[in-house]
Amino acid sequence: MLSPADLELIERDPALPGLRWMLDAEALAQLLAEEVSALELRQIEINYVRYKPATNCLSGFLLQTSNGRVYGYARAFRLSALGKLGKEKRAHAVPGSLGPHRIVVERLGIVISTAANDRKLDSLGRLGHKPACLLKNMLPAYPDLGHAILEPVNYKPARRFVGKLMLEGQPAAVLKIYSEGEYEKARHAAYALSSAPAVTTVIGHSTRDCMLVFRWVEGTPLNQLLTDQSAVGKSGAALRRFHSQTGIRLPLRSNESLFRQLSEAAHGIAILLPAFRERARALAQSLSASIGQTETDRATLHGDFYAHQVLVRKDGEIVLLDCDEAAIGDPRYDLGNFLAHLQRRVLTGGLTAVQGEAARDSFLAGYGEIARPRWLTECRPFIGAALLRLAHEPFRKREPDWPAGVDQLLDCAESFVDGTAATSVSGRAPSVSAADGIDPRAVIADEKMPYMAAALDFQQAGAALKSTLAATRNLHDVRLRGVRIARYKPGRRCLIEYSLEQTGTALTVIGKVHAKRLEEASYTVQTVLWNGAFNHSASDLLCVPEPLGTIPTWNMWLQRKVPGWPATKFLRRPGTVGLAQHIAELAHKLHSAGVPTTRPRHTLEEEVRILHERLPLVAQSRPQLADRLDRLLAAVDELASTIPQVRRCGIHRDFYPDQVMVDNDRLYLLDFDLYCEGDPAIDLGNFVAHLRE
Repeated sequence: MLSPADLELIERDPALPGLRWMLDAEALAQLLAEEVSALELRQIEINYVRYKPATNCLSGFLLQTSNGRVYGYARAFRLSALGKLGKEKRAHAVPGSLGPHRIVVERLGIVISTAANDRKLDSLGRLGHKPACLLKNMLPAYPDLGHAILEPVNYKPARRFVGKLMLEGQPAAVLKIYSEGEYEKARHAAYALSSAPAVTTVIGHSTRDCMLVFRWVEGTPLNQLLTDQSAVGKSGAALRRFHSQTGIRLPLRSNESLFRQLSEAAHGIAILLPAFRERARALAQSLSASIGQTETDRATLHGDFYAHQVLVRKDGEIVLLDCDEAAIGDPRYDLGNFLAHLQRRVLTGGLTAVQGEAARDSFLAGYGEIARPRWLTECRPFIGAALLRLAHEPFRKREPDWPAGVDQLLDCAESFVDGTAATSVSGRAPSVSAADGIDPRAVIADEKMPYMAAALDFQQAGAALKSTLAATRNLHDVRLRGVRIARYKPGRRCLIEYSLEQTGTALTVIGKVHAKRLEEASYTVQTVLWNGAFNHSASDLLCVPEPLGTIPTWNMWLQRKVPGWPATKFLRRPGTVGLAQHIAELAHKLHSAGVPTTRPRHTLEEEVRILHERLPLVAQSRPQLADRLDRLLAAVDELASTIPQVRRCGIHRDFYPDQVMVDNDRLYLLDFDLYCEGDPAIDLGNFVAHLRE
């Protein structure tokens, strides 16, 4: 299912009518079923997306069919690019699971095909047609490989294909096919490093076909062994030896090229999420400034070093894989990239924070021996830079809540910016940001909430959050990394997002501030619900945000920020009956919870009284509606007199779609400021009225 962010992206780019199918696996599967009636498709996974606004979008996919796995691609063009569609239609094609030709859907500007027809990797089709002849010519010293069977491992459309050459059911070599622009760089690196320690050995190439073949090495990828401190430490030592090589002729990778990468990454984030435009741009500038202030000796770089590129053999020896990006440059580039990927593994739950720290320390100890603290300090801006470059990955790999993943990676990258790289409204670093239309200076100057200056001050807010979270949730070593004013009603209330880091794990806390008093009643209700059946262990996936404590001197109570999007963004689209039913279950669960409240009872008579107070005010501003509003009030009075009294229960009293956050199948109910005892129909009527509105 498309997320609201996907739908907004599609709406912003009408030039690509086929963009929806590039992002929605279900829609692409339906299109394939319409175009290829004989296809017995069991599953489709979109695993790679490359998007250029108003130009094209390329998606790589993996099909599970009755005949096995099929790698392929789909590309959406502008309808005005008829020449490109025609070229795709006329180009030579290898028959396969999707038919004898590429599929061209002209009304949508879409081309779909198997990987064998990737025109940027055209030798892949030739390899499938005459594999023995091609392999024997390329590998004269290995005649047996001419009879090998090619088994796909990885495919990036228009860029690279990786496969295993299998002999008698066992892998014998790795074959890589590159686009023409990538091949020469990879070939040069492979032969330049042919005598380097602990790297895979190239055993053949074909410049005509843009192919390289490497000797197969048996072992376990390090990404499966990150809790094995010995293996991680040996990997650090292997990288140090790789960096220490001299006399190898490789291209120079300067810091200026890294600065360009950061600028391009920030631009890409702005395209996907315009609200993050300034944030990403400022982050790229700050990281570039931090990196530009440091220098170190150049080394032989791997260029794309992280745990997936390391193989641990049975004897414990380390082998470095995929040196296509090898260059001469700053060794902290490799170190930062490894540690950033490690941090992302922690963020996505693949490692605990403790396991991530242990792996980091073992890796740096292996690399720098007793110099671990120095390396960790010197690598900080390079870790931040790698995290920014990774920030597009949640979108590219089609993670369900990719905007939250991008936000999390930016939060984490910001935590590695030097303190001198930004200034805050209070003169401290890092900076306070605010939603559109909110001036932080006006919030600080609000006389009705004189504590806002303290709540937005990094030193004071950091100390208050640290002590509160330690007392209520046993969270220690909490560091404040960012402050954002999300909502503000002058003289009434404010909503603040605090971005924190706790033992390497990102955490966002919402601070809810009220001018008149600390809203203990709503905090108590939410706490009772959370401690009952509305927490993350709820089998029905109906929850409330986790309450985290109060800061009474600021009239503030805290809760964990939940992922997802307001239900409004989904319910306005067709095909959301199931979601509406799930929200009805959420309302019923709340009404059945039996949570007591000290607030006054809210009755139907109170609802009618409010209408009698407010509608005459509308009549004063719109006199032409006065008679109509009088008739409406009379009808309300008559209708209310016919409604029988029912059993009262705890009601939300402000229940409408924006108060429900949708995170895949999980729902979160927000904002219990008006929770009281009343008629449950008030909640249901309010929800339906907002839908009709």
